[in-house]
Amino acid sequence: MLELLLQILLVSAKQVELPKIEPQPQEQNFAYIPQEDLICPSDQDLYWVTAIIDGDTIIVTDDSKNSFQVRLLAVDTPEINGPDSSAQFYAQEATLFTTEFLKNRIVRLRSDQANQDEDPYGRKLRYVDVLQADGTFQNLNEALLENGYAIFPTQFPITNPGYFTQLEQYARQSELGIWSQNESFPPLKV
Repeated sequence: MLELLLQILLVSAKQVELPKIEPQPQEQNFAYIPQEDLICPSDQDLYWVTAIIDGDTIIVTDDSKNSFQVRLLAVDTPEINGPDSSAQFYAQEATLFTTEFLKNRIVRLRSDQANQDEDPYGRKLRYVDVLQADGTFQNLNEALLENGYAIFPTQFPITNPGYFTQLEQYARQSELGIWSQNESFPPLKV
C-alpha cells in the first residue's frame, strides 16, 4: 500500500495529507520528505517517523496507520529523564541530533537475529535506516555512535559488536559529543 501511494505521488507530485497522530508528552511531530523528491525502493517496508521520544527511541507509523515505539539497537543515548528526573549530560544534544537526522524522513527498520524482537517495555528493537532523496539509506544507529551521541551497550547481543565498538572508539578518540569533556557521566540506562 505504501509503495503504491509513493509511486502515485512520484507521478503526480502532489502533496498528500499525512495521518493525524496525537502527540504524547515530550514528543514532537514532523512533516515528511517531499514526495516529489523521493525514490522509493519497491521491496522495502517503510515507515513514517511520527515522533521522537529521546535520542534512542522513536515512534513510527506504517501505511495502515499503525504506530509503535522503536528502541534503537546497539546504542544508548543519555536519558532526557535520568535517574534523578533530570536530563543526563548530553541528553538534549543527542535528542536534537536524532530529531534533525530523522526530520522529514521515512525509515526502514531492521531487526538483529542475535537479539530479541522487543524490549521489556514493548518497544521494537531495531536498526533505523533513513531513506535519502536518492533512494539510498543512512543508518541512524551508526551515526549516533560515530558522532559521540551514544555509547555502545555491550551487555546486549548483536550480530556485529566489533563494528559498533569501533564507531564508539572513533568518537572517544576524536573527543566528540559525550566524549568531549573529561567529566565522567553515570552509566546510561537502557
